[in-house]
Amino acid sequence: MSGEDDAAIKRMADLLRRGATMLAQACPTCGAPLLKLGDEIYCASCDKVISPQQESQEQVVQIKVSQLWEAIIQKLNQLGELMSELTRPTELEPVVHLILQLLTALDLIIKISKGE
Repeated sequence: MSGEDDAAIKRMADLLRRGATMLAQACPTCGAPLLKLGDEIYCASCDKVISPQQESQEQVVQIKVSQLWEAIIQKLNQLGELMSELTRPTELEPVVHLILQLLTALDLIIKISKGE
């Protein structure tokens, strides 16, 4: 376990000793369980207060990114099937171009989700 993990566990234990309740929701940033103390919701791993509005906005973004990812994968599968049926280079060129654009979009989604 890393020093950061140890510190997060100590923060979580401290919050629980002070009467915090562990929630069923996970932190939208790191996925750690959230804790509620009074009216505030904490992420011990990120060491920050999570506002309900921020949490719901980040969850909406994650859902939309997930849906976009699935749609792109579905289109790539369809284009792959179409490519296997095509034989002439003039037919293949626009399909390959579209596949490259979709792969670039997936790469951007990965970079955004990693915070790059």
